[in-house]
Amino acid sequence: MTFLTIGLLGDSFEKNVYPAETTKDLIDAIISLTKTSQESLNALVEGGEVTEEDRATILEMMQAHGLLEKQAGELAKYVNNKATPNDFQFFRKKSWELIAKILNIPQ
Repeated sequence: MTFLTIGLLGDSFEKNVYPAETTKDLIDAIISLTKTSQESLNALVEGGEVTEEDRATILEMMQAHGLLEKQAGELAKYVNNKATPNDFQFFRKKSWELIAKILNIPQ
């Protein structure tokens, strides 16, 4: 859902549905929720109560959250200044590749 939300937010900003200030506020909320999710996943791993297979998947999920956080950060750069180079599409691609792998979605 985070991947979709970031994409929809970027599209909404691009189409002038949301002004820059609203978009930045929503990006900040996405980043905050992503960090909270990462902390929760990390607590599962640190607690040692998951199987090794589940642990591997959770670690991939944490990595995906990190990529999504970077993607959202790159969107924030774009919102601040459309002319500033950013790596939004790079992190979008990397995020999707990992999410598709985790969910076993053919590409």
